[in-house]
Amino acid sequence: MLPLGILGDLPEFLRSIRAAWSGSKDPASEFRSQGGYWYPTQDLEQDLEGLQKDCPYFTMGEGATISMGIVIAYKSVPLPTV
Repeated sequence: MLPLGILGDLPEFLRSIRAAWSGSKDPASEFRSQGGYWYPTQDLEQDLEGLQKDCPYFTMGEGATISMGIVIAYKSVPLPTV
């Protein structure tokens, strides 16, 4: 679930999810891809308070694909209805 204000950033957000899934180059340049893992860049490491900054994030690999769906609904609509 994303807030309404991020709707304009949705295409970039989806590209980032796809890149993280397959271990591709990060479109936002916040991570570097190496050997099936994503490593935070130095700039991002400063923003990751309380998390392991040198911890790599596992990706599914270059051949991995992902399917996504988008539903846009007003906040007062009950989630089961959406």
